[in-house]
Amino acid sequence: MDVGHRLDHGPWSRTQKFVLALMALTILFDGFDLLVLSFAIPALMKDWDVPRSGFAGVLALGLVAMSLGTAIAGHLGDRLGRKRALVLSVAVFGSATLATAFATGLASLGVLRAIAGAGLGGAVPNAAAMSAEFTPLIRRPLAVSLTAVCMALGGAVAGFCAARVLPVFGWPYLFALGGVAALLLALCLGAALPESARFLVRRRHRWPELRRLLARMGAPAEDAVEFTDQAETARETHSGWRALLAGGMARNTVALWTSFTSCMLAVYLALNWLPSFLAARGWTLAQASNGAALYNFGGVAGALVCAALVPRFGSRAALMAVCAGGIGSAIWLLNGPVSAAMLAAHGLFVNAAMSNLYALAAHVYPTAARASGVAAAIALGRLGAVASAYWGADLVQRGPEAYFGAIAAALLVTFTGLVFTTRHIPARRAQNSSNGSPV
Repeated sequence: MDVGHRLDHGPWSRTQKFVLALMALTILFDGFDLLVLSFAIPALMKDWDVPRSGFAGVLALGLVAMSLGTAIAGHLGDRLGRKRALVLSVAVFGSATLATAFATGLASLGVLRAIAGAGLGGAVPNAAAMSAEFTPLIRRPLAVSLTAVCMALGGAVAGFCAARVLPVFGWPYLFALGGVAALLLALCLGAALPESARFLVRRRHRWPELRRLLARMGAPAEDAVEFTDQAETARETHSGWRALLAGGMARNTVALWTSFTSCMLAVYLALNWLPSFLAARGWTLAQASNGAALYNFGGVAGALVCAALVPRFGSRAALMAVCAGGIGSAIWLLNGPVSAAMLAAHGLFVNAAMSNLYALAAHVYPTAARASGVAAAIALGRLGAVASAYWGADLVQRGPEAYFGAIAAALLVTFTGLVFTTRHIPARRAQNSSNGSPV
């Protein structure tokens, strides 16, 4: 049985949709716990009498840990399985986020955010790989983007929770809420999430587990049946990290790294510093939290629209269009008044680009290197996020022209990286002309 062909072109079973729902929920909690600190910073500044710049090192430490966690968990996902790496990652960031409720100063906050960051970074590449490997080819860009967009949705939920929890209960309850929810999710994943069928194909000793999974998906197989994944295996000249720069992959890998790094710089300048930017402009704590939440909700809408456009027009046209929209909206914001509506519009374009870059990365690499490839792109991209942690405080103080001008410049670099990427997701008509085989 060619399991890869069954997954690519067969029906989308209830089990496969259930896996996608779990991955979306995982990234939602990832986004909540990732952004909870940015919403808590104004309250922490007041409680601990610490200036805004004092949190730059904490944010940077968490993002560096995310890069390391992404790289390590991506490699573990390709070696030990997506499920094991994912459950471990969620348990780590849930535990550390819960413990952050008891932080007493910048030192303890920095240590706990570093531990949480390692788990937060490890969840994303394995969730993206699981979403890609459990979804039929024609729906794969939408599925991976739907999963990734839940990070923005998690940020929006964190914003609305912060607007209601912080003024009444204080910042410790916000961290406790995110930590407990993530730990409950880790238990659910351990009990209900199956391992990736494409991963199991490559481990003969786990074929009994694969047979049980295929039966749940409506494709039962006798004990004598041999399993293959012909289309993916043909691309796998190397596995793991070696595949990223071998076999003609170097250009796409470097272009992806460039786009991820610059796009994450733009995204994290907003995610980490937008509440502080709005507070510095005179918005109240609740108004700043709601404004940042609207930015994230705009990102959810934009990512879904872009994901729907990718199968129709291909990822090159769709991603370049939203990058251009992000540049234009940033220029508008640096020249005009900063309103909630324009923040939502800007979030629409920027998060659409970021979310669909995950789908592009999952498409570029074959199964044997998919988690490692996505992890490497994200890990290198975190360099942009780390830069935002140190650069953001200064940009906030310098005003809208510096703040939104930096975001526009970063998105221009993202656009350039997409120009040099050759292995884009094809339009649906191109897939049909090649009988549904990957392009």
